[in-house]
Amino acid sequence: MVVIREAGNLVLLLFKGMYELLSLGRDIRELEQGVHRLVQETARRLMEAAAMTVWHATQRAGRQAAQLAAERQERLFERGEIPSGRRQADRLAVEADEVVVRGRDRGKRRHWIGLKMAIAYEGKAKAGTGRQVLMNRRVMTAVMGGGSFWRESVADMGHRWDLAHNCPVSLGGDGAKWIK
Repeated sequence: MVVIREAGNLVLLLFKGMYELLSLGRDIRELEQGVHRLVQETARRLMEAAAMTVWHATQRAGRQAAQLAAERQERLFERGEIPSGRRQADRLAVEADEVVVRGRDRGKRRHWIGLKMAIAYEGKAKAGTGRQVLMNRRVMTAVMGGGSFWRESVADMGHRWDLAHNCPVSLGGDGAKWIK
């Protein structure tokens, strides 16, 4: 909630763009104090969420996403079931790259971590002077080997695009072995 004073009136901007304009005159200070207390109490309650609660929720979501990815890969690559992608593209472009960052393993030893990324899209559209946007893009990111990354990415793309539809696919990268 955002509170803005406009010409002696108080404007409350509510979620989803709704707003109310309140002409409260001398009662405006009391309302501002009430809103301030509400914001403070909301912030206090949000901060009470323990870090471990957030960590557990993140771990649970990660396990569910990994299970879904494994199921999609098994259906496509082991059983030969083509996913029923919703879109039929005239052309599909995939660009891939890797960013290497310093990290630590479970034993707390420092080492390099390769973060692989790929973005698939149907084309580019002009968005103002000198700007372009990617049309119907899908971004995949993971820390894993190149073969595993491509298996997971292709299975994911198959749920977005119809892989049985014969369209040209162009692959772009910097020449790294895992991309070729």
